[in-house]
Formats: sequence, C-alpha cells, structure tokens
Amino acid sequence: MRMAQRNLSLVDRDIQSRELRPPSAPRHFTIQEISERFNKGLGAVYEQVSIAERLLTDNNVEAGESILRSQIVQSESLLDFYMHEVTKYCLLQMFMGNWEKSKKYGSLKMLLDCVEEGIGSADLNEWFFGYVNDSFSRVVMLSTENIKDQLNLLGLSAADVIADAFPDLENGHARNQLIKDMFDRRNAIAHQDDRSHETAERNPIDADQVRRYAQRVRALADAVSNAVRTKESESE
Repeated sequence: MRMAQRNLSLVDRDIQSRELRPPSAPRHFTIQEISERFNKGLGAVYEQVSIAERLLTDNNVEAGESILRSQIVQSESLLDFYMHEVTKYCLLQMFMGNWEKSKKYGSLKMLLDCVEEGIGSADLNEWFFGYVNDSFSRVVMLSTENIKDQLNLLGLSAADVIADAFPDLENGHARNQLIKDMFDRRNAIAHQDDRSHETAERNPIDADQVRRYAQRVRALADAVSNAVRTKESESE
C-alpha cells in the first residue's frame, strides 16, 4: 500500500495576517507604591539569605555561597530599578509644574523626532512620561557619580540624601566610598565570579555580610524616599 506523500515545503508567512501590538504605555506609581515594591523585593533577599544559611549549616558550601553572592547582585538590581522609578516620578512632577525644576532638568537633551512626537501628542504628560521611561531605561544608576547626578537632576541634594542614609560614617568621602565599594562588589560577582585578579580566589562571603549589604541598600532607598516626600510636602 502506497502512503500519501506529505507536503513539507515552506509556505511564506503572511506578515499582514497579524496586527503588530503597540508597545504598552508605562504605568504610573506613587512614591509609596515604588517604596513598597522595593521593600518587598528586599524582603525576598533576606529570605534567600536564610535559605543559604541552612545550606551552609548542612555543609553545602558551594550552593550556599552561590545564593549569597546572587543576593548582593539582586540587592543592587532592586536599587537600580527603584532609582529608575523615582526618576520617572520626580521628572514628571517637574514637567507638570508641581515641583520647581532643577538646574539639570533644563539640560535634558531630546532628539528632533521625539520633539515632533510630543508636538503631535494628545496628552503631553503621558508623552513626557514615556520619553523619560525610554531615555533612562538603559542607564545604570548604581555608581557613586551616577547616583549623585541622578539625585541632583531630580532636585534632591545628593549630599544630604547620602548623609541621611549613612549617618554612622564620618564624612562625605567615606559615604561615597561605601557606595563605590558596594557597586564594585556587585560587578565583581556579576562579571568576574567574585574572584581576585591577583590570586583567582573567590572573595570571602557570609550571611551577615550580605545582610549588612542589603541594609545599606535599604538605607539609601529610604533616604531617597524621605527626600521625595519632603519635596512633595514643600510643594503642596
């Protein structure tokens, strides 16, 4: 009995058969919602640290330390996203006229096609919010200079915010060095397996160290939130 042959030839796909879905507009969040999301994420970090401790107690050192290192990267990731959300919130307040515009606000650069899009937009606030979302989405806000620049752009005193975050450190140099050291450790883990270039040995790590790291991250985010809320109350 002869089997029927199947047609295995490729058929050109009709690209018109499916409408392209327009990109979704970025959602708006209050500073309270932004802070709550950050704190929830950091709570998950502490849970992972507890899991790592149990693994270390069972002598599963490789797995336990791997989790601990991942939570340093995760803590910085939470801070980075938090700074992006705060950036959108604060710049929109300036654009809408609710806040006084910072000196750096006037130096924001925009491509002509983006300007044309804004001119033709039915909702200028939504257009600007989308512009800020797209413009800063690929900017890393974790180095000392990037954090300070971003805070000053938002009309927040970087020196005051950082001092509020780390009052136990004696001066601005020590506070800036702490932020640099945190970012450097994150990069060493994310890009170099947390190994020394001189010895190729991994840097030591333990649960208490990661908890202190997460506490520093939370302190900085809390200080930013406090500064934003103060700005809001002054603008009412």
